[in-house]
Amino acid sequence: MKTVSLSRTFQASVSKGWEILCDIKNYPQFVPFITEITPNGPFVEGMVWHDTTTLLWITQRVAHKVEVIKEYEHLVFSVPVTGGVVTEDFRLESMGKKTKITLTVSVVIKPWIVEETVGRLLAARFGTMLRKTLENLEIFLSAA
Repeated sequence: MKTVSLSRTFQASVSKGWEILCDIKNYPQFVPFITEITPNGPFVEGMVWHDTTTLLWITQRVAHKVEVIKEYEHLVFSVPVTGGVVTEDFRLESMGKKTKITLTVSVVIKPWIVEETVGRLLAARFGTMLRKTLENLEIFLSAA
């Protein structure tokens, strides 16, 4: 498994951070590589939504399944990929008037040789995406 995890503390309430992370239609505004979101129904566990992304340099449509919603604390999406799964894990921690947001992406692809090659590439691109997402969230949350 390849994992990338980054955290940042924001001058915003946990409820504001939660509201923004659960509003998937706005992801193209702060998540790099995502150009379009297509929600498929209400935002609940089990819901599947799609994005259009250039994460791997070419435009692709990707399905995400909402696996966990623990209000104001934890949000998890799974993304099926050939031979495996990508897990996107968002955690929020209230720190009074501040909120710590941790974004983690894990890549599991079988067989192991594919994970060592493609998994490394994906992890590097996800690292770039997470860094820029946290930077953009800082701007997004301060404007909200």
